[in-house]
Amino acid sequence: MIQVKEFMYARGGDAERRINEFLAGLEEAQLVDIKYNIYRELVSCILIVYKTC
Repeated sequence: MIQVKEFMYARGGDAERRINEFLAGLEEAQLVDIKYNIYRELVSCILIVYKTC
């Protein structure tokens, strides 16, 4: 099954730490794609597409 985990954050938040913790819990073969987008120059969104059992 394919799933998507969304991280939205404002500049200066702790999102980088949370994203790294999430990615550390995945096996390399599970990772499908990572999408990055900026909204209104202050808020960013990262989508992590991954496989589950």
